[in-house]
Amino acid sequence: MKTNEIIEKLVGYRKTQIKTVLFLEGSQRYVAKPNIPMLFTEYLIEYFGKLDIPKEESDLYYRTELHLPVLLLRAVTLLNESSEPWVVAYRDKYKSLCDGKNEITDMISISNKSLSAIYDIHEFIKILEKAIGLEYIDYSMLQAEGLVLMLRFNQFIDKIYVNGDMGDFVRSHKYRRIEGTFGETKLAYDEALGGFYMIFSRKIDGVDYYIQFQFNYEFPVLGAGLRHCEPDLITALTMIEDVQDHWELNKFIVV
Repeated sequence: MKTNEIIEKLVGYRKTQIKTVLFLEGSQRYVAKPNIPMLFTEYLIEYFGKLDIPKEESDLYYRTELHLPVLLLRAVTLLNESSEPWVVAYRDKYKSLCDGKNEITDMISISNKSLSAIYDIHEFIKILEKAIGLEYIDYSMLQAEGLVLMLRFNQFIDKIYVNGDMGDFVRSHKYRRIEGTFGETKLAYDEALGGFYMIFSRKIDGVDYYIQFQFNYEFPVLGAGLRHCEPDLITALTMIEDVQDHWELNKFIVV
């Protein structure tokens, strides 16, 4: 599939989005909401239009659809970082739709006041899958930061919980909140909504930043998962490192 064919399909998909909005606007039940998928479609149309992709069928990179994961990663990176005026205009529109908080990466907080960039990344995928007619696009590289953070959390759990003294203590107080401060970082273990969580937090420039991992006290590695992350990756890794480096069981207090 050539690049211009992908653009044509995105333009066609954009028309169906417009028709859907017009239909909903005519319904009494319609509640006007910022439409990030439509913004992303417009961005992708312009993005693919600016790509320098070989147009000859004999070229190895002629079939653009085979390289969508890499092209999509570049699209996300540009939207997050580029200073090109046309990209900045889209980024400003995006931030205006989510209260200016979100950056377009897979490692962003899910808050009550802003849209989740985790789900926004999935919107990129869904738009391409629906517009182009592909059943699946491998977007694992977009989740690289989250995977690195999970790897570091699992290392922390292995050392401090499984092979350290945290495990027995938590299991003996599994339905209680436990918290402590280690270096500059606070760690809390808590139960909420039927789940168990490990929460790292740190105040940075007067603002509290949180990382929340779902946690199973019986199967700590198999049951772990990243649920919420506000700081950037480097800060998040530093927070986990901080707790591990300053860990002392007597600082972990049942409250």
